[in-house]
Amino acid sequence: IRNGAVDNATGTAEVLEIARAFAQGPRPARTIVFAAWTAEEKGLLGAEHYAANPIYPLAKTVAVINLDPHVVLPAAREVELIGGGRTDLEARLAEAAATLGLRVTPEPNPEAGWYFRSDHFPFARKGVPAIAFRAGRDLMDGGTAAGNVLVERYNAHDYHQTTDAFDPAWTFAGTVQEATVAYELGRAVANGASWPGWNPGVEYGTVRAASATLPAASEATIAQAGDTGPRAKARVASTTSTRYTAEIAKPSSSHGVAPMAACTTPMTPSTTPRN
Repeated sequence: IRNGAVDNATGTAEVLEIARAFAQGPRPARTIVFAAWTAEEKGLLGAEHYAANPIYPLAKTVAVINLDPHVVLPAAREVELIGGGRTDLEARLAEAAATLGLRVTPEPNPEAGWYFRSDHFPFARKGVPAIAFRAGRDLMDGGTAAGNVLVERYNAHDYHQTTDAFDPAWTFAGTVQEATVAYELGRAVANGASWPGWNPGVEYGTVRAASATLPAASEATIAQAGDTGPRAKARVASTTSTRYTAEIAKPSSSHGVAPMAACTTPMTPSTTPRN
């Protein structure tokens, strides 16, 4: 039995707590949809299905924030950006991180191609600005060397193994940092009137431009999103693997939808380390 305590019971807990924080706080200007994707390592199947059959049209989906946590780490000085250089959401991420005194650093091994292997990618391919990040490994106690030891130990011994089990010694300090940054970024996007975009030269920008009507959405487009349903919806779809996504949308105005996405990872055995 692969309990998946790190990969990804902790990520699922993050999603639930972020949803709880939004539900208990002031209602944002844009609707938020939380979802858990299935079968990511089978080919992003759950996220692909949603992107092809969204609750709200992707033309009114403002952004995707994807959390694909890796290791339960102690408190750090940073969060790690996955696949940087693509969208102006990265500047907003830096602002959100700064509210916690954290910096944003690039992932240490971009050659692994994680940007293309996680559940935000089906949205990016359809033109929706998407960003992914995770807790950093420059730890308050021990620095990057200590963080690398924890990450490498997990990859070598626990990733997709039966040993991925809960440890009572975990403080979840890094997990709280990651979730809080996601909440602050999501809140900024959900309460903003602007539309995040792709950086010049990023191929997904062409797809986004083709949807054309973003800030001045027509009443017909708004009607497609629907005014009668709940303003915030929460779903968790779970099998042996789950992925989490939250969307933020305001179907009753031209503000559009701002999706946030966070992922949990499937428990299918794999030999490819996550970090």
